[in-house]
Amino acid sequence: MRQHLSSAVWIVGGSALNALGTLVGVRILTQFLTPGSYGVVTLALGMSTLAISIVSTPLTQAAMHFYPAIAATGSVRDLLNSLQRCFLRMAPWPLGAGWYGQEGGFRWMAPHATATLTPSPGAQQFELATFVSSDQLKQTGPITVSVTVNGTSIGKRQLAVEGQQTLTWPVTGGGQASVEIDVTPGIGPSSSDTRSLGLAVLGFGFR
Repeated sequence: MRQHLSSAVWIVGGSALNALGTLVGVRILTQFLTPGSYGVVTLALGMSTLAISIVSTPLTQAAMHFYPAIAATGSVRDLLNSLQRCFLRMAPWPLGAGWYGQEGGFRWMAPHATATLTPSPGAQQFELATFVSSDQLKQTGPITVSVTVNGTSIGKRQLAVEGQQTLTWPVTGGGQASVEIDVTPGIGPSSSDTRSLGLAVLGFGFR
C-alpha cells in the first residue's frame, strides 16, 4: 500500500511540475517572440506532443503496468527487450532510398534499401525483423538478405520458412552508421503491383 501511495505522489508531483513548466514557458515565449515566431514554436511543440503520445506514452504505460509482476520473476531484461522490439516496429526510422509506405505493422522495402542509424553505446548486433509469406517463398524460393554497414559487409542470412522472423548480425564500433540492405531474389512488378519488392520489414536497428 505504501509503495502504491509513493508512486501516486511521484506521478501527481511530476504532472504538477510539467503543468507549471508549461505555464512558465508560455509566459516567456509570449514576452520575447513575435506572433509569427510564437505560432511556429507552438506548431513544433504540437507535433512533438503528438509524436510522444503515439510512441512514448503507450510504451511507458505498458512498462509501468507489467513491471511489478515481471520484476518479481526476475525477467526485467525480457521486458526491456520486448519494449525495444515494439519501439523498432513503431518508430519512423531515418530511411533512405528503397522504402515504401507503412502498411499496418510493416513496411515493404525494395530489393535494395538504405538507412542512416546511430547505434547506442555498447550495441553488439544489427537486428532485422521481417515477415515472409508462403506466397512469397513459392514465388522466389529461399531469400538471401545481405547487410552492409559503412561500406563493409557484415554477412548474409537466409530466409527459407514462412512467418515472422528476426535476423541478427554481430557488429562492432560506434558512431553514425550507413546501412544498406540487399534482398535476393526480389519480387518483380506485376499487373496488380507495379513495385519491385524485397521484404516486408517489421523493424530494424542496433542493439
